Amino acid sequence: MATNEADRRILDDYTDVIRVLKDDKRFAFREIAKWFQDRGIKTDHMSVYRAYRRTLPPEMAEQLDQETSLKEQNERKG
Repeated sequence: MATNEADRRILDDYTDVIRVLKDDKRFAFREIAKWFQDRGIKTDHMSVYRAYRRTLPPEMAEQLDQETSLKEQNERKG
């Protein structure tokens, strides 16, 4: 099972691509993960999220965490 796990650090080579897809094209993290998967890069939305977050200044990373948490709470409520 461990060998089938996505290499989470491989996305560090693609942070510019992630930022364009997220910031300019307004892709969701799941959509970005799918975009990479369609191009043969094995990843998931949480790996994309973490790679994107590492590129942000601390205050913006905190804001992203808060926004993501609120969005998840709202989705659970239905």
